Amino acid sequence: MSASDQQRILDFLSAGGALYVEGTNVGEDHNGTAFWDALGASYLGQGPLHGDISTVAGEQNSFLAPKIYDYMSNTDADIYINRFAPGTGEVLLSSHNPDYARVITHENGQSRTIVSSLIFGALADDIGFTTKVNLMQLYLNFLTNKQEPTIQASEESIDLGLTMPNGAISDTLYIQNIGGSPLDVSSITLSGNAFSISALPSVELAFGMETPIIVTYPAANSGDFTGSVDIISNDLTNTVLSIPVSASSYQPPTVNGPTSLTGEAQPGETASDTFTLSNSGELPLDYWLDIRPDNPKAGGPDGFGYSWTDSNDPGGPEYSWEDISATGTLLELTGSNSFIEVDLPFGFPFYGSIHNQIKITSNGYLTFHEDGTDRTNDPIPNVVYPNDSLFPFWDNLSADSGSLYYWQDAANNRVIIQYSDWTLSSGYGNYSFQIHLYNNGDIYFYYEHMEGTLTSATIGIENQDGTDGLQIAYNEPYMEDQLAIKISSGIPWLFLDAYTGTILPGDAVEVAITFDATTLSVGDYTAALHVNSNDPIHPQVIIPTTLHVAPVSADAPLTNTTMTLQNFPNPFNPSTTISFSLPRDAASSSAELQIFNSRGQLIRSESLPLDGTSSTHSFVWDGTDKNRATMASGLYFYRVKAGKFTASKKMLLMK
Repeated sequence: MSASDQQRILDFLSAGGALYVEGTNVGEDHNGTAFWDALGASYLGQGPLHGDISTVAGEQNSFLAPKIYDYMSNTDADIYINRFAPGTGEVLLSSHNPDYARVITHENGQSRTIVSSLIFGALADDIGFTTKVNLMQLYLNFLTNKQEPTIQASEESIDLGLTMPNGAISDTLYIQNIGGSPLDVSSITLSGNAFSISALPSVELAFGMETPIIVTYPAANSGDFTGSVDIISNDLTNTVLSIPVSASSYQPPTVNGPTSLTGEAQPGETASDTFTLSNSGELPLDYWLDIRPDNPKAGGPDGFGYSWTDSNDPGGPEYSWEDISATGTLLELTGSNSFIEVDLPFGFPFYGSIHNQIKITSNGYLTFHEDGTDRTNDPIPNVVYPNDSLFPFWDNLSADSGSLYYWQDAANNRVIIQYSDWTLSSGYGNYSFQIHLYNNGDIYFYYEHMEGTLTSATIGIENQDGTDGLQIAYNEPYMEDQLAIKISSGIPWLFLDAYTGTILPGDAVEVAITFDATTLSVGDYTAALHVNSNDPIHPQVIIPTTLHVAPVSADAPLTNTTMTLQNFPNPFNPSTTISFSLPRDAASSSAELQIFNSRGQLIRSESLPLDGTSSTHSFVWDGTDKNRATMASGLYFYRVKAGKFTASKKMLLMK
């Protein structure tokens, strides 16, 4: 600040003006005028580096006496703290080291001035009124000589939130006087018998002073409760200040289920059963199920239980390309090493967490991490960023080369992300691939044409902290055109009819489970059914699950295997006839036919009348779901229930 600028300010103050000075450059040229004398301060030059400043506190007997601020080191601001020595003014704030960071006031006739060595951006807010906004408000009220008592509350309302019964919670409300004359608080009372307060019955507050009011909710009963803190004072514009208070207490959602599950089937057959999940809490229970090996091994399955297979493996996924360039949304990226976040139409389970958004990156990977800008692929698992990601083709790709599409396929409970005609950042290559995400957590990668360098990419998945993952390929020959990869944490001989849901308080759901021994030999097979939920006490319950594949015995009593079930042709396109036979004494007037996709989701249900005159019945399935939408190629399961008889089998739709 030049000497002439300083003189103009002095003239302004002499004419009765008010001044607030905050910053560092006000004293760079401080000679030749009475500027600092007028402010009641002596300028001592630039202050220390941040290591000398820890806290800044209000000086005793000043209107900032209750203030204590943390000073934020390692910011640009902390280098430019000015040093001031007090003149005839009053020190309002001082640092932990009293030689530095002062605020000095001076009253001269009609003018009030403040010179501050603090930079607001370098202060960290604390609770109550220890905020930068409040500090500025007090400064301005002081400068303008605001005299009438004025009440201010630290919160417009208090929501103590949700707790369990008998789990008391508290919060502190502060009231403050931001006027120059004393504020007389004559009464602090509480309405609403669900709460209690701890406060002075009455108090006089000088300018800038404050008093705490502790509001407590003992949570004696379940329910939603409201009330208010009512403060009576001599603030003429706000004689009665009412602060609304609210809180709730409920028993948390509580999951209940079986301790174990067991199924029995003969080789080549399936067996069906149900189990019950219930919620004994007072809030809705959100749950999601996943099936994992009971003793996973690193490397596939990985530590979580994810395994992979590709279309070159017997029984692997079938390659299928569904171009979404016409039906999907064209996504725009902002340049190289960029990403875009999209919403998922369902909660997608990934390594034990549920996600409702996913980031699609310009470098061939999808992530739930905070960003997706890494272009240099690594082997996985690897604690180095990025983690919590899916890597269909992680390489240094050019965001300006191809197109990116996104489509929510509600009919099949999936989303599809499609990279079309992408190249490497060098401009070489031409890559088109898709990612399919299903609501049960299954992941499919499809590669239509992959031309160019194929040995510099990472393919696989990785967990949240990079300690677990499934590496399919890393900088090695593997990729080819028309390849499909399936990644799943499921078990091939076990599937459910639903994997996610919500159970209302006191309610229950029945989950159908199918044990498939179609391709299994005699023996016992084990898995772990994980019930994940928002139950805060038991967020994950593991149900040991066993399938006993028993040899066929001529002496075995007749059970539900007395129903015969088959479909022809199998594989089929476009339709197949599902036939089943029952004993004439089946004692049922109808049979229920259910068709599931390969992820265990019910896509079609039919009620078939049984007239009792014939033991053989049939239904022609045309490959459509309940909405008559044509289904994609793949494996499907069908199940028939009639009285006490149940049977299930597989069928393959090929197009």
